[in-house]
Amino acid sequence: MGTTSPPSSKTEKYVAKRIRFRNGERLSVLLRAGMPVHIAVLFLNRYRTRGLAANTIHDVCDVLAGLHNHMLRREVDIWERLSAGHFLSLPDLNAFAEAAQYKKRQLDEVDEAKAKRVVNMEKLRLRATVKAKPRTPVSGSSHAFRLRTARAYLKFVSDYARACLPEEQAAILDAETQQGLAVLQAQVPRVSGRSKVGARKGLTREQEALLLNVIDPNSPKNPWKSPFVRIRNRMIVITLLAGGMRKGEMLGLKVQDLLAHNAKLQILRRADDPEDSRRYQPCTKTADREVPLGRNICRALEDFIRHERHSIKAARRIPQIFTSDEGDALSLSSANQIFVAIRRACPELPRDLTAHVLRHTWNDRFSEYADETGMAPVEEERARAELQGWVAGSQMPATYTGRHTERKGRAVALSIQEKLEKRLDGQS
Repeated sequence: MGTTSPPSSKTEKYVAKRIRFRNGERLSVLLRAGMPVHIAVLFLNRYRTRGLAANTIHDVCDVLAGLHNHMLRREVDIWERLSAGHFLSLPDLNAFAEAAQYKKRQLDEVDEAKAKRVVNMEKLRLRATVKAKPRTPVSGSSHAFRLRTARAYLKFVSDYARACLPEEQAAILDAETQQGLAVLQAQVPRVSGRSKVGARKGLTREQEALLLNVIDPNSPKNPWKSPFVRIRNRMIVITLLAGGMRKGEMLGLKVQDLLAHNAKLQILRRADDPEDSRRYQPCTKTADREVPLGRNICRALEDFIRHERHSIKAARRIPQIFTSDEGDALSLSSANQIFVAIRRACPELPRDLTAHVLRHTWNDRFSEYADETGMAPVEEERARAELQGWVAGSQMPATYTGRHTERKGRAVALSIQEKLEKRLDGQS
């Protein structure tokens, strides 16, 4: 039941694999020794039938791989344990809850080190004298997602196994399952919306100017050598700043989405797009919409498509606007590396500068414009929601207006204190 065929080795790792079919559909499967894990296939199918996005389903599959691999390190086969009438032990569950708060890559590195058969004693001695590299924790929301997903999966597997057991064994498994799931649930971190200090914010005007200077193709600070890459990356940053879109939305833009005659960009939902050859397809999370562009920005994007992009022969055969210098649709990882290079080239910029920070920046500029023009709050909320693809009444705007709200609050607080100081001066 664990796999369609037995793995070649007890130490064979579990892998979350994404498959792309010719019709564009993406399917995530949990593999071991190259074969799908049947019980995981059944569990993931529940998410597919509910119509969840392919990227979300893959995140779930990735959690299943992490859970199985963690138990594998503890020499526990989840299906074998549960089908024998026993749930995972409390120490196993506690250990997983603790490990789930760290970056998966670091745990994988530990696995690889343990898997090496030949040990160099000198390296081992040196390693013992060096302080262990601290693990990097994931966000509280990511930790909570992992634990909730693992809990749902273990309940599913337990229910499946219990149906095949005699009544007495099923009762024992049921009692152990309830206790074990309660242990996991108790360790799910509470992700509070009250924590605002340190929250991600947009760029200040000064930081935005620094960014535009670095990405100028003629700037000595520009970190890229290829003329095409310099111009493309500048256009990517400008598009993100001008449109306030997400990284996935920008990467999903097609040539036909630029309505140059109207100076607009269409942002459309295209899940499982057969014209997108990327296995990890960048997707639009919010609603379809049109984003207006300034004439100069629209002309710059049109010129990029007609000249620089057209100069890459292979790029002419794909519909996406932003491609690699080899003509493939730009990947999510490549887009991330653009901002890594910018941060290295200009240390004065925020250490957390990403494409999403530019989305926050757009929202800050929108708030400033609304204040300058005296836009009514209701009108501002509706306009922002329409341009960002949110439904009316969404709570998302509060996530993207932190800096502006903080600035207004600071002005009010200082005004109150000035009045207090005047009273104190009058009393002295």
